[in-house]
Amino acid sequence: QWFLKISKVKEKIIEENDKNVTWYPDWVKIRYDNGVMNSGDWCISRQRYWGIPLPIWVCEECGNVHVVGSFEELKEMSKEPIEKDFHEVDLHKPWVDTVVLKCPKCGGDMKRVKDVLDVWFDSGIASWASLDYPRRKDLFERLWPADFIVEGEDQVTKWFYSQQAASVVAFGTVPYKKVAMHGYVLDEKGDKMSKSLGNIIRPEEVVQKEGRDPFRFYMLWATTPWENLRFSWKGLAQVKRMLNILWNVYILASTYMSLDNFDPTKLNPRELPFRKEDKWILSKVNSLIDAVEEGMEAFYLTRATRAIEYFVMEDLSRWYVRLIRKRLWVEKDDPDKLAAYWTLWKVFDVLLRLMAPFTPYITEEIYQNLIRPFSGKESVHLEDWPKKDEAWIDKELEKEMEIVRRIVEAGSAARQRAKIKLRYPVRQILIETEDEMTKKAVEKLNRLLRDQLNAKEVKIARVEREIRIKPNFAKLGPHFKGDAKLIAKWIEEQNDRELYEKLMQGKLKVEIEGKEFTIEREHILVEEELPDFLVGEEFDHGKVFVDKTLTRELMMEGLAREFVRRIQEMRKHLDLDVNDRIVVYIETTEENRELLKEMLDYIKGETRAVEVKFEEPKGYVVEWPEVEAKIGIEKV
Repeated sequence: QWFLKISKVKEKIIEENDKNVTWYPDWVKIRYDNGVMNSGDWCISRQRYWGIPLPIWVCEECGNVHVVGSFEELKEMSKEPIEKDFHEVDLHKPWVDTVVLKCPKCGGDMKRVKDVLDVWFDSGIASWASLDYPRRKDLFERLWPADFIVEGEDQVTKWFYSQQAASVVAFGTVPYKKVAMHGYVLDEKGDKMSKSLGNIIRPEEVVQKEGRDPFRFYMLWATTPWENLRFSWKGLAQVKRMLNILWNVYILASTYMSLDNFDPTKLNPRELPFRKEDKWILSKVNSLIDAVEEGMEAFYLTRATRAIEYFVMEDLSRWYVRLIRKRLWVEKDDPDKLAAYWTLWKVFDVLLRLMAPFTPYITEEIYQNLIRPFSGKESVHLEDWPKKDEAWIDKELEKEMEIVRRIVEAGSAARQRAKIKLRYPVRQILIETEDEMTKKAVEKLNRLLRDQLNAKEVKIARVEREIRIKPNFAKLGPHFKGDAKLIAKWIEEQNDRELYEKLMQGKLKVEIEGKEFTIEREHILVEEELPDFLVGEEFDHGKVFVDKTLTRELMMEGLAREFVRRIQEMRKHLDLDVNDRIVVYIETTEENRELLKEMLDYIKGETRAVEVKFEEPKGYVVEWPEVEAKIGIEKV
């Protein structure tokens, strides 16, 4: 057998690995170092027919051993002239075994040993053999060592090792800079997939059922790469839903932009009147560049993909689009609408480039229709990786907007408890907090809060509560023993607020029936009673209170919104274009009619109606019992 004397280079392998290679995850490096230290000399010969022939010739006369280093050397030493060029011969068996060399020592015949090389030697030289080295030195000098390699955990002491061992022997250093170990794909229960268990899921089946992009993104999203992945159809469905939401946002944006012949190249962003929400989403998408880059560079691909998912689902769809939808409906060539258009276009410009490595198909489709007409590039995959624009980054605004979102969530929950639909405006919403950033966010983003909570007023305030005091028998009994009932009776007789305020300042000494006692805060239970017209809900930095007082004006506006929503549903059912005009017919109660008459301009503006008539409905007619109405619409 033939060996590489690895024992001579073990220390060098570990030294070069420590100095030049980053491992993902980092703990695998310890396993690798232990494997190198425990490895013996590498037996590189195998007794097989097919494989790389060992380039070793042995003299039949004197036993001289010679290792041939190139095809040119083989031609020079061959006893019979080799007239063919390198590309015209097959250096494998059987041809190579017909070549007899002349021994440089005794002139005798030298014949090749019959062995072939270990296949791990083949894979070990892959980093430079793939660059056609040594025939082409230019590629080797430009591209070697490799930036990154990846394989399964079974390759830590195999392929990862064979490459380093071969490279250190040949070049004195390692052949790659970063190496990642990935786990295996298991079924949803964590069992290995096998025919006997009947739990095999073939990639072709996944692609056919859910598509390539969802499958690809899911595999990089579901778990960190070095952990085993429990394949889940539910998880894949979650990813597909995210991509469907991205597509819906694209359809919304492209529909309105095409109607207005929007051209971002004709606008100067410095002159556009961006709102706070525009600046926020532009800050978020530029911050996303950092998150995706960091995840990819550190091979924490879940960080990259989950950051993208959160941005698409939460930031873009559920928040930004929700905030700007009304601005897109404005018909005239309004600068405010153009600012929203440009913002959406720029978000897609950055987002598609970030997503392209993970979801190449959907990003290309959107790019071709939304970005390419103005970019001059044939494909999203020919675009440069996006660079973060520091001018748009506003971390303070990002934090403030996050607070506003939490307030809106709490306010919506309070509305549900009060049984007030979001379509009905409320008189005021009070925010009780001691947090300075929350106060600042409420002041700066007050317009957004009013709009999203459908409130006439949103303000920071301290809500006065009624205090109800009760004896805390769980503490009184163990503390005062037989006098507990006496003290409980005394507590019940006191003014609730006065006793509460005294105990909040400290211990209270009292005399009851000639005995002296010390009462503490823990001896009472405190219940706070809000004013009847308020309903509250907690959030991270305080409480949100909804004023549920309904005035005639609020009822008018709320009812009008109820009717608008139903008319819009009817438009959608008829598949009307955004610009199609309609006539609306309403048959309803006298009370509803009186309330709606003062909101006709609002109804017409929201539903693209040229007229609203209170008469027998015509055209497409639907009865809506929940608002006691029958509504008809006709396209003009």
